[in-house]
Amino acid sequence: MQHTLKMKPIPWMTSVGLACLLCLTIEQKAFADGSSVSRLIINSSAGTPFSNETATGPGDIILKEIFHRANVPAEVIPTSSERSLSNINHGIDDGDGFRMEGLQSLYPHIVCVPEVISEFEFCVYCLAEHPIKVDGFDDLKLHQIAINRGRPGMLKMVSGARAVIEVNTQEQLFRMLDSGRVEAVLDERSQADFTLKTLDLKTIKRIDPPIASRPIYIYLNEKHASLVPALVAAIKSMKQDGFIDRTLREGGLK
Repeated sequence: MQHTLKMKPIPWMTSVGLACLLCLTIEQKAFADGSSVSRLIINSSAGTPFSNETATGPGDIILKEIFHRANVPAEVIPTSSERSLSNINHGIDDGDGFRMEGLQSLYPHIVCVPEVISEFEFCVYCLAEHPIKVDGFDDLKLHQIAINRGRPGMLKMVSGARAVIEVNTQEQLFRMLDSGRVEAVLDERSQADFTLKTLDLKTIKRIDPPIASRPIYIYLNEKHASLVPALVAAIKSMKQDGFIDRTLREGGLK
C-alpha cells in the first residue's frame, strides 16, 4: 500500500520566494514591443551643486524625472566624474547625465541621447591680485591651468595651455589656485561660484564673460540604445513644460 508523504511548507520558501518574485516584478518594466528593461543605474557626476550625496540636487531631480517620463526604471547615484564614464563604457553602470557632446571617440561603447538638457557656461578664474587677460582659448597658452579630473570636454578646451593639472575635487581645484600653485582654473560657472562661496575664498575672481557655453546631454551604455527615442521625448516634454528651467532656477543655478 502506498503512502502519500505530505510536506509542510517551508517558511523561507514562501516568504523569501514571494519577496524575490515581487522584487523581480518591481525591477523589470515591460514595454509595448515586448522588450523589457531592468532598473538602470544612472550616474549623476556633474558635482555640487548640481548633484549631492543624497541625490536630491537639481541635476539629480532632472535625471530622475527624465527616466520617469520615459517609463524607464532608474536609480540616480552620485558618482565621481572620472569613474562614471569608464563604468558606463564597460557596462558596469548604465548611464550618465550632464556631459558634453563628442565623447564616443574616447569611449566607444557609449551612445549619446541627442536632445540637449541644458547648457553649461565655462569661466576662467584667477587670483584677484594677479589678474590675467582671457578673451579666448588661445590666451590660455601662456598659463598653467587646473581643471577637474574626468572631464574630457574641458580637457579638450585647455589643450593649448602651457600646462594642465587635473585634480579630484572642487576644493582642491580652488585651494591650488588660492595658494598660487596654478595661474588659473577653468570650471563650470555655477559649480565654481558655489565652491568659492562655500570656501569663502575672496582672493579669487571670475573672468567675465564666460569663455565658452556648451550643450549638455545624457549618455548610455550601447546596450541601452533602444531607449534613446523615449528619453528624447521625455527631455523635450520637460523643456516644453518648463520643468528643467524651473528646477535649475529653484536650485539657484539659472
